[in-house]
Amino acid sequence: MKDKRALIGMAGLVLLAAGCGREAAVEAVYLDSAQIPIEIRSAYLAKAHIAEGVSVPMIDPQFLYTLAGGEENGRRVIWEQLSASFTLDASALAAFKSRLKPIPAPEYVPAQAPVQWWMTVEEFSALEFYAAAPVMKNTNGFIAVRSSDNTVFMYATK
Repeated sequence: MKDKRALIGMAGLVLLAAGCGREAAVEAVYLDSAQIPIEIRSAYLAKAHIAEGVSVPMIDPQFLYTLAGGEENGRRVIWEQLSASFTLDASALAAFKSRLKPIPAPEYVPAQAPVQWWMTVEEFSALEFYAAAPVMKNTNGFIAVRSSDNTVFMYATK
């Protein structure tokens, strides 16, 4: 448990440090779940991106997180993007979906880098779509569910 907290803290410091630096340069930090031990991935996603008080028993979580900053019109700007995927068992998926509000299909968004676990443009229209709130901390995005295999996709940007 101590290692998990240390890694989450380290990731937070790296991401925080990305916001400090030269104003004219565009700086970015990329966090790929493939670089994190699998037993820590759920803890990171829950702490950093899932709303307080929401329990999500994730199986095989995968994610890409980008934090970038630069200068726009003479002022410092920072933007974030999260692409995540995980599986839930059938009962957990039903409970998870019961908290969500259905929405119309948004425009397809690819992951920040090519990965095998992200939804494809071909399957996109067959997914079920939900508002990011109240499950995600960053509610500028969506949640998509592929019910055939209980896979949940989360996308957010700000």
